[in-house]
Amino acid sequence: MCVQFVALVGWEASINGEPMSVANVIKKLLDDFTNLTQLAETQLPQLLKQKKALSTRTQKLLMHRRNYLSSMFLLSPAGSSEELSDSSPMSLVSGSGSVIHMWSLPPASSTGLNCSASSKLIQSCKYSRLAWDPCESKLISLQTNPLSAPCIQIRSDDLHNRTDVYNLFDDELAFNSGVTRTGRLSATCFAFPLRGSSYQLAVGRTDGKVDVYDLSLKRLSLQIRIPCRSSFSTFFVPTCITWALCDRLLVIGTRTGDICVCLAPDGENNDPSLSILPVPQANTASGSQKTSCLTVCTSRLDTALIAAGYSTGHFVVWRLDWPLSPNTLDHLYFQYFIPRPDSCSCELFCITWSLSTSRTVFTSGSPDLRLRMWKVESQKPTVDPIHTLSISEPGVGYLSNDVTLDGFTLATSLTDGRIWLYDARNMSTPFCTLATRGSAPVQFLLFLNHVASPNGKDNLNPVANCFKMAGGRESGRSLKNLTNIEHGLSPEHSTKRLCSMPDNSSDHKEARDSDSPVEFDVSSRSEPDPSCLPKEAISSEISTQLPPVFSPIFDSDGVPDHTVNCLEMPVNKSNSDARLDKVVHQLYRLERRVEKKLAQLSSILLELRKENTALRREVEKQIYLT
Repeated sequence: MCVQFVALVGWEASINGEPMSVANVIKKLLDDFTNLTQLAETQLPQLLKQKKALSTRTQKLLMHRRNYLSSMFLLSPAGSSEELSDSSPMSLVSGSGSVIHMWSLPPASSTGLNCSASSKLIQSCKYSRLAWDPCESKLISLQTNPLSAPCIQIRSDDLHNRTDVYNLFDDELAFNSGVTRTGRLSATCFAFPLRGSSYQLAVGRTDGKVDVYDLSLKRLSLQIRIPCRSSFSTFFVPTCITWALCDRLLVIGTRTGDICVCLAPDGENNDPSLSILPVPQANTASGSQKTSCLTVCTSRLDTALIAAGYSTGHFVVWRLDWPLSPNTLDHLYFQYFIPRPDSCSCELFCITWSLSTSRTVFTSGSPDLRLRMWKVESQKPTVDPIHTLSISEPGVGYLSNDVTLDGFTLATSLTDGRIWLYDARNMSTPFCTLATRGSAPVQFLLFLNHVASPNGKDNLNPVANCFKMAGGRESGRSLKNLTNIEHGLSPEHSTKRLCSMPDNSSDHKEARDSDSPVEFDVSSRSEPDPSCLPKEAISSEISTQLPPVFSPIFDSDGVPDHTVNCLEMPVNKSNSDARLDKVVHQLYRLERRVEKKLAQLSSILLELRKENTALRREVEKQIYLT
């Protein structure tokens, strides 16, 4: 708002034909400004009151959410008389080349482990990505073959039932820096949202684009195509993808080392604008090195934390928000540089976030084939790892790893084909060996966390399974006591795990296709029951008028490290937390809108005060002149 003053001498105003003096005109203008200011000041308290009411309601809903989660995960006092009779089954998927195997791990003891099932994928194709969807009880693999279009295979957890195949990029040609290639496009990576309620799929392409598909109708429907870029090049190849910030952001690692961040499509906002997190620099003896981002992994408890592994040995944790700060160092949460030996050419950098605490991370594979356990903290951005394990045998090292829901049992694979199980609280020596030496390198591991439902069938919802056990801290406890599901655990998001595979052309230790299953060192055999996630109704405690949405996961640091006693809850209440979080998110968005209106109103009031002051000065000047 701007008021321009002109010379008032010799000017006569009139209202309804009656002349007005200069003083009356100025007085009328002052009255108009005063009325407008008073009107704005009367609306301001109402907006502030509305904002306060929204904040109070949001706090109540957050308290309700915490109480709801606490009612499902109450800490039990030591010496509880209730004991767990039947532990939930666990399964571990391992494999290399085109063969995958499923191991049945009875939690009651460390013996009797066996390979309960094995299945071959398409023998002529090597899978480059594999993921587990706990909500649908499906194992998803990405197949790449130069002679055919890439495809997504979805199979049930028993590996023997019918497999659904979805072809990607049908009849499309690849474009590389403006030059058309004669071959088909190839998929480099893929990722599902961390929460199973979103039927979306992000696929990276060799032409530098990322496609986001909708799977809600049991078919691939393209939602948006994101043309990505890097900080020093207009073309790049995505190498890894993850979803972050409660599935509201897409994080894309590139072969140039940069990480691209953009808003995920949600049906309302399909803005493909990108922000770039540049590759970190380190003072190395060899100077600047060619860097590529090998993997990005989202924390399972705090989805704002993204861990990234780089080919030069950088291990970086970013804390994301949207929009990103112009100073990318504001998002740098933790970093560490691991020197890369000249003898190591592994391009598999495996990162696993623990579920027992949002700050514990396990890394293996690149750059030196060592297994490390980290405690990442912003107060100590360059702290050394808690544990570092290496193999004394030449040419043997750790490739991939995964951890169970409780955060205690850690599975690691070696380059010689062995699979070791560790107690994550001890990490001294493995307490169990699954596969024998001499097999092909195991390049991925996935824990398929089956949770028994009250009706006797397997249920993949970790909230539905309520363990009852007494306290204790013995380091040598059996597997049935290795259960410490935390307060922040959500029913769908936490067990989905994405494993990155090394490029076939760059790693000389790549596993070959196998025509027969690998021989395993086992002592007994047990058959797992197939599991599926029942489609239960959402709890009636939350308003049914609000659609489900993803929830922000609060931090679980400071939770005591001992066993827990979970109250038995009906399965139909397991997803009410997501419904409650939708209400909180809507209130948060409404509160942001109110704050925006308040900011606009404050700006208008400030302009009015400035113009009112200038007008008064002009009046005083005119009075002085007359």
